[in-house]
Amino acid sequence: MGSFATALEELTLVVFTTLAPAGVCACVIVAVAAMWGTADDAERARLQHMCSIPLFLSMVGLVMSSTHLGTPTNALYVVDGIGRSPLSNEVAACVLFMGSSGMFWLYSFALAPRAPLQKAWTIANAVLGVVCVVSIALAYNSPTILTWSTPFTPLSVCLEAMAGGPLLALLVFRASTVRFSDVVERRLITAGFACFVASVVLLVAQYAHLHTLASGVVSAVALVPGYPAVLLAYVVGGAVAYGLTVRHVASGLFPKLPSFLSGAEGLGSKLAWSIVANALFMVVLFAVRFCFYMMHLTYGIGF
Repeated sequence: MGSFATALEELTLVVFTTLAPAGVCACVIVAVAAMWGTADDAERARLQHMCSIPLFLSMVGLVMSSTHLGTPTNALYVVDGIGRSPLSNEVAACVLFMGSSGMFWLYSFALAPRAPLQKAWTIANAVLGVVCVVSIALAYNSPTILTWSTPFTPLSVCLEAMAGGPLLALLVFRASTVRFSDVVERRLITAGFACFVASVVLLVAQYAHLHTLASGVVSAVALVPGYPAVLLAYVVGGAVAYGLTVRHVASGLFPKLPSFLSGAEGLGSKLAWSIVANALFMVVLFAVRFCFYMMHLTYGIGF
């Protein structure tokens, strides 16, 4: 129960690392697609308005993680640590990205938004988004925690973001009723699924590496006895989420698939299935992130 209680105490951070990286990735994808895609002015405005969906999810994660500060006055220590503390850098990067993206979203409601300004702003937000995800990934590569101080930690966060981001971006496309070319959506789904497969391989390698780690009182693998089952759930849940996306959300894009995986669906059902696919992926990703906090093991004699 010790490792489970440890993860339970960090529940808000589990939510943060589940929602925020994928939400940031989706925000960048949607913003870039809106400004450099084939959408006209009206469609571009709808896309930018609907970007509130991933932005809201990211902000929910950030707000929940802020409860970890204890009291608002501790935020001053966060500011003081910018540049030398990975945790402070993480918070600063998240606040900068979400603040800039929030202002960009508000500007999209202007009666006559300037396209050159929006394009420059989109590039800046894309850079801030990359910095934000990388900062989140590096914040947990703590040298004092032997189970986290590995290349698996930052790489898995980045890959999970790039696996969940495309699913969220497709949800925004459907909610905004903007239709992109088959090539664009096919590449988006393919890239997201490739990142999902890579994240699975990385998590399996991480679990194998846990067998080589131990403190003075416990082995690392003993902290997460249910990890193989969670990995299996992640594999199945992620595969089903992308399967639902191919079958119901982006039907017709992969004509060489068997007939039971292709077909046409109405717009309303596509949006509903996109919500289901995203919810399923986030649930199994949450389980993986929860296990990550369960494997918290220092070099001392305790957890």
